[in-house]
Amino acid sequence: MNLLTIIIIFVILGFGILGAYRGLVRTALSLVSIVVSIILVYIFAPMVSDYIIDHTNLDDKLYKKTYKIIETRIEDNADKLVDSLGIDLSAIPYLDKAETDVQKHKLIAEHIMSETFNKASQMDILDKINLPKFINKAIVNNNNKETYAEVGADNFFQYIARYLSRIAVKVVVIIALYVIFRILLFVIIWFASAAVRSMTIINMADKVGGGAAGLVMGVAAAWLILIVASMVMSGSYNDMVNANPLLQLLNNTNILAKRLK
Repeated sequence: MNLLTIIIIFVILGFGILGAYRGLVRTALSLVSIVVSIILVYIFAPMVSDYIIDHTNLDDKLYKKTYKIIETRIEDNADKLVDSLGIDLSAIPYLDKAETDVQKHKLIAEHIMSETFNKASQMDILDKINLPKFINKAIVNNNNKETYAEVGADNFFQYIARYLSRIAVKVVVIIALYVIFRILLFVIIWFASAAVRSMTIINMADKVGGGAAGLVMGVAAAWLILIVASMVMSGSYNDMVNANPLLQLLNNTNILAKRLK
């Protein structure tokens, strides 16, 4: 059992225990607020993300950093990519003058990132730079001239960086909007649950129902954690998910992650 699995289980059980403590009515109202928040995020996140991308330079700043990260990962996997892509080293200018492996790998990376590759080679490159699988799939599915023009990319590597920078913007927007909507709805829930707290007759059923509703809330929280983990942990995220059936289930049913594509 890996660390990510432990965190997810702890979060889901924690929400379940908290739900039992708070009771069904208050937890159910909280669950409704989560569902409403997710629906509102699902509706408004694309519009807010597009506005930020069109009217700020946030995605441009993220693009520069992302492109540099991709370049570094290509350098780190230069030797493997030379073999898998069938790169002709004699065609790389000044490679024979490289004095260190670092210089050599940098020249190879620059050459690779200036070339055009077929779909199979592009998939190989994506595997080597260790992106989460759902992002790889989205990148491949949207890899066409129309998308290149939309994001302002001239080649495959610029497209990857642009695509990832926009996903990063969407992640930030989703989390920010979710927090805002939850805070607004929390105030309503607090007052709505006040009347029920004094009804001791239905207290036991209220606690049991609260625990069940809390578990559902825990799943929603786990989805958010998995989104953040997929961006932060990159390649190791895939290994952790594949190693645990629970993480696979949550990852495959993550409706918030599907909105990022």
